[in-house]
Amino acid sequence: MISMEQRQNPLTPFKKGDIDTGVVEQFPPSGKGVVTKAENTVTPAKAGVQETPDSQCILDSRLRGNDGFAPFITTSKGKRGIIDAKTTKHWDSDAIRGLFPTLARQFAGRPLVYLDCAATSLRPESVINEGCNFCRNHDGNPHRGMHALSYEATEVYESSRRAVARWLDAPDASSVVITRNATSAINLVAGGLRGEIRAGDNIVLTRMEHHANLIPWQQLARQTGAELRFIELTDDGQLRMDDLPRLIDARTKVVSVTYVSNVLGTINPVSLIAKAARQVGALSLVDAAQAVGHMPVSFKTLD
Repeated sequence: MISMEQRQNPLTPFKKGDIDTGVVEQFPPSGKGVVTKAENTVTPAKAGVQETPDSQCILDSRLRGNDGFAPFITTSKGKRGIIDAKTTKHWDSDAIRGLFPTLARQFAGRPLVYLDCAATSLRPESVINEGCNFCRNHDGNPHRGMHALSYEATEVYESSRRAVARWLDAPDASSVVITRNATSAINLVAGGLRGEIRAGDNIVLTRMEHHANLIPWQQLARQTGAELRFIELTDDGQLRMDDLPRLIDARTKVVSVTYVSNVLGTINPVSLIAKAARQVGALSLVDAAQAVGHMPVSFKTLD
């Protein structure tokens, strides 16, 4: 079993002086800063700062630093960890806010505080600019034309797929299917399985699912006569993993669970759940919408 501490903090905090000199990056890559080995400080970088290959970093907002952020680092030697509040002496939250044009707005004379990222994430300037650049210069149909713009659009599209595959540690780019959003993707999967689910089969979910990972399966169960089963929660918001042998059986066709709860913040042991599903020949779906922005997610680890 995974302990509560491991679920809440699967990364090991670095000790002072244990961090390679490197670059802190937000995802999408923008707003770079530099980690200095001497003081383990995080300073937002200015234009022209040279990147170093020693460390790759993203922000991990699950583990709060001085201003609500703690950089996650993978060093050149493959060591992963976070700089916690004790070792992070400085992180300029104003510099982070400056990456997002929407946050420059004010309401009633006060700066906008935006807390609805679970529904719609704000776009940093770099993403907005890249979208505008595509519309201005490469606005053709990927894979659908023989002209120059279509070729360029295809390369931009496929390079994005390759970047996502690297970010998610997928086996290759063909493993990545781009959809409008996570809700659309789950509906696509549930709809595609309609012919595979029959009366007497069961679909296993958890009690902490977002509606996006609940309603599609309710509809599928209603259409096919399948049974919906739920992994219940403990009093402290963890999954009752001891119930898996009773819930996942030979008639289980799909096990669909959230990686990180959008309400509780619980980090679920999805690799163990996927293993239980594989043992009975069931398919696994992981809703990682709340995970990818806060922690490393690997296809290979989850499989």
